[in-house]
Amino acid sequence: SSSSSSSSSSSSAVRVFTYSTVLLDPNQTSWEELDKLTTCRQLPYPSDRVGSAKIIRSDELDLLVNINGWCDTAANDLLFARLAGIQLSFMGYPGSMGSSTWTDVLVTDAIASPVEYQLHYTEKLLLLPFTYYLNDFQRVVPAVGSWTWSCPTVPSRLEHELPVESFVYVCFSRAEKIDKELFVTWMKVLRRTRGSVLWLLKDVKGRNQGETFISSHFRSRAEEMGVDSSRLIFTDSIDWKRHVERGFLADLFLDTLSYNAHSTGANVLWAGVPLLTWPRIKMASRVAASMNRAARAPMYTVRTLQEYEELAVKLCQAKRRSARMRDMVFSSRSSAPLFQTVEMTAALVRGYRIQREVLLSTGRHFHSIPSSHNMTRV
Repeated sequence: SSSSSSSSSSSSAVRVFTYSTVLLDPNQTSWEELDKLTTCRQLPYPSDRVGSAKIIRSDELDLLVNINGWCDTAANDLLFARLAGIQLSFMGYPGSMGSSTWTDVLVTDAIASPVEYQLHYTEKLLLLPFTYYLNDFQRVVPAVGSWTWSCPTVPSRLEHELPVESFVYVCFSRAEKIDKELFVTWMKVLRRTRGSVLWLLKDVKGRNQGETFISSHFRSRAEEMGVDSSRLIFTDSIDWKRHVERGFLADLFLDTLSYNAHSTGANVLWAGVPLLTWPRIKMASRVAASMNRAARAPMYTVRTLQEYEELAVKLCQAKRRSARMRDMVFSSRSSAPLFQTVEMTAALVRGYRIQREVLLSTGRHFHSIPSSHNMTRV
């Protein structure tokens, strides 16, 4: 809901500002953290666009980071006023902003935005090591990272109405990410894997705690394709930390393909659950592959839809092999680059400094790759 920016008056002194285009709530924890770490500015947007631009310009920024992109509460029209020497897009929108006149640099990585697809971007690319998808699970959900298989605090399948002995496929992505081709593939997987179940979220936009349009539609489509609809298990939304924790109960996350699981993918990887994905061309469909690499789990990234189906089936049928592979993901969470927040943030800061130094030296923007020193190599 906000845009972030940073400014440095010298190579050693750094000032950081946060600009919000929505009303800040001083009672929220997120606001308290922002206020502690940055100078927070409430913008009078959209009622006073000129005034909002003047507030940002008065801070004399070197870099302005847009974390909304084309998503809700975006304020992209402010960027036309060129409010900083370098205007970047990061995190909120996984793709090109479509104009180099008001977005100079996109923060991404070499898996999400490989060299051969650079023609699809109007921005120069700041390619972070391993993955651009920074997170702080080590801080906000530390207990999950310290779990062992026998830890008494882990949730139980009975608690979440899951069959104890079944192989549990899961997809906690929003229903609009699930297209027909993918759903048909999932039903093929269920038909080929006796006793397995698919764990899904109910329509989170609805208020009905019982059957929803989504669950009813998916169940009827499953029956039409020869799958007992009781094998689709729909669960309610719960608070975020418990949601991350319950992901541990699944055996394999089945990714959505046109638009991957991004924050949801990071949730399940932190819970130690493998993420099966097939990257395509656009950035939004390649983020899960990027996170897999950074989680030391590239073996769960496949090259075709047929490979996606086959691996999903084999991991259910070969349970010992599946358990060994999952244990690799589970046991390496805390040391994997994906969850090395301090080191990943340091790489991002190096990237910002490189962009600033290059602009000061040449007057132009260039692709850049900040180093990954002090990080564990994949």
